[in-house]
Amino acid sequence: MRRIPIDMLRPGMKVGLSIYNNRGDILVQKDVVLTRFYIERLKKHNVPALYIIDDFLPEMGISDMISEKTRVKAIENVRNTLTRLSNGMSFEAGDENRLKSDIEEIIQQILKNKDMIYDMIDIRCTDESLFGHCVNVAVLSLITGVSMGMGREELRVLGMGAILHDIGKALIPKQILNKPGKLTAAEFEQIKRHSEYGFDILNNKKQRIHHLSKLILKQHHERFNGCGYPEGLKGKDIHMFSQIVGISDMYDAMTTCKAYRDAIPVNKVYKMLASCGGYLFDYDILTNFLRNIAAYPKGSLVVLKSGEIGIIMETRVGFPLLPKIKIIADKNGRPVERCIVEMSKDPSISIVKVLNNNEIEKLKKTIQK
Repeated sequence: MRRIPIDMLRPGMKVGLSIYNNRGDILVQKDVVLTRFYIERLKKHNVPALYIIDDFLPEMGISDMISEKTRVKAIENVRNTLTRLSNGMSFEAGDENRLKSDIEEIIQQILKNKDMIYDMIDIRCTDESLFGHCVNVAVLSLITGVSMGMGREELRVLGMGAILHDIGKALIPKQILNKPGKLTAAEFEQIKRHSEYGFDILNNKKQRIHHLSKLILKQHHERFNGCGYPEGLKGKDIHMFSQIVGISDMYDAMTTCKAYRDAIPVNKVYKMLASCGGYLFDYDILTNFLRNIAAYPKGSLVVLKSGEIGIIMETRVGFPLLPKIKIIADKNGRPVERCIVEMSKDPSISIVKVLNNNEIEKLKKTIQK
C-alpha cells in the first residue's frame, strides 16, 4: 500500500483506505477498484491523495491508533461546533460533553495501542480541513502525553485543549482562512488573532472547561525562544500542555496537503522538528513527541547508503529513525531475492533518500522487465 497524489490516480487502481468527506460520509470505500467516475468524484471534493494497494509492493496494512469510527465521529463533532461558532452561536454544554466523550474514547484507544508508533499520513479533503486537523492534533498530543507518563485527568485536560486549539478560526473570515495563495501581512495578523479569539470563546463563567485547556488555546503558537504569539512568552512561561499542542499542530500542518502546496515528506518534517529542541520547543517535550513518530512511514520506498532499494515494513516506538526494511532491488534497480534488514541492529545501514511517486513508477518498469 502506498500514498499517491490525486493527479497520479488511474482507473483500475485498488483503494487501500476508505476516504471520507468533512461530514463523515464515505467518498470511496476501501477495496474499491477506481473508475474515472470515482477519480473525478475525489477531485471534486478536493481530496489531495489516496492510499492504493500496489501489487508491486509487499502486502502490508497501515493501522491508525484510533478506530475509523472514533475519528469520523470526533471530526463531525468538531465540525458542528465550529460551524455553530462561525454562525454567531456560543459554545455550549452540549458541545463540551460531546467532545469530552470523543477525547475519552481517543485516550482509551491510545492507551490500548501505546506500543504502536504513529506511521500513517492523514488524508483529508483540503476544503475545510480544519476539522480533521483539530482531531489529529488531539491524537498526536495525547500520544505524547501518554509517552510522558501523564495520568487520565491530565490527559483529559490536554486532549480537550488540543481538540479545541483552533476554534478561534471560526471567527476568521473564510476568504482569509482558505486563501490558496500567500497571505498579506494584514491577513496574517488576522489569522494570528485566532488564539485569543479561541481563549475568549471559552473564557466565560458559563463554561466548565479546565483553565489549562483554555490556556492551550491562547499559548499554542508561543515558542520557547520568545518568537511566538500572542504574548511572546519564553521558556517555562509557556505551559507544557501548550508546547505539546504547538509541536503537534506544527507537525500536522506541515505533513498535510494544503490548497497551495503538497504535504512535506514526513522524514523532512521530522528532521526540521528535531533541530528545534531548546529553540522553538522544550527539548525534553520534543523528544517525547518524536519518539512516537515514524520518520519513514510504513510503505515508503527508500534508497540505502549501499545503493540498494527497500520498503519500510515497520518502526518500533523509541526507534523512529531505525525502521525494519525489506530489500527489493540492488543498486542498479534490478530485482533481488527479498531480505529483511533492521537498522536498529545494524549500524552500517543508513537511508540516503526517500523515493517519490515518479521515481517509484520508473523503478517498477525496471524491475518488471
